[in-house]
Amino acid sequence: LAMKSPSSVGIQIRNPKYPIKPITIFQILTHTSSILDGKAYRHSYSCGDPTISLTDWINYNLTAKGKYYYEGSNFADWSPGSNQKYSNVAFGLLGLIIEKVGKQPFNEYCKKNIFDPLGMKNTGWFLSEIDTTRHIKSYAYVTEESRKEIVEKKRLYPGETEFKVGSFVENCLYSFPNYPDGLVRTSVKELSLYLTAMMNGGELNGKRILKQETVAKMLSPQIEGNSSQGLCWRTREFESASGHITLWGHTGGDPGINTYLF
Repeated sequence: LAMKSPSSVGIQIRNPKYPIKPITIFQILTHTSSILDGKAYRHSYSCGDPTISLTDWINYNLTAKGKYYYEGSNFADWSPGSNQKYSNVAFGLLGLIIEKVGKQPFNEYCKKNIFDPLGMKNTGWFLSEIDTTRHIKSYAYVTEESRKEIVEKKRLYPGETEFKVGSFVENCLYSFPNYPDGLVRTSVKELSLYLTAMMNGGELNGKRILKQETVAKMLSPQIEGNSSQGLCWRTREFESASGHITLWGHTGGDPGINTYLF
């Protein structure tokens, strides 16, 4: 499946600058698909769960008749597979492909095939799937440099009007329709179950979520001339007490949130 194009599962997606060049799932996994995070993406955050379905969101952004297509500006000027640029929207498309292949919503697929087998009972993609009374509060710190961007996203800070420099302003519990790119809600303890399974070749406590050879492929370089890009995962260099080390993992960032897993 990793080498097939999205059109092979009923999703007609093409970079309009290269209409005969297929976009493959392998390219999505390695951020070489030529799909960009268009201007609609940064404005798609809102309080509460998404009000736009994943299907509609992808069609709005990546198909010619979509209201966020903007004459193909959500695609790079280079052809699929010829360059690399990190893309969140491409991972929204990947989630939709999983829905088509798995014949079920992406969040339910993850619950059935990842969260439940690993014992991640308090993990979910939507606020409606978790106990929000246990959700940590996140804040933005207002500086001279950050104030403009924070005010632009003031819909995420209900009740806040002044945004004084030097103050902390509380985020609402927000979401976005491109949720497969990084909206999962979990705890450090439950996330460690997933990481342990990955470190153990795809298995934890007798429950296997991935084949060992799949994990090995994910955690190995996939692009010629690029030693850091695997499938989804990347390497990062760290200095530790024992010296220089290279680890596989990923980082993430959203308003009030920074995440690191390696």
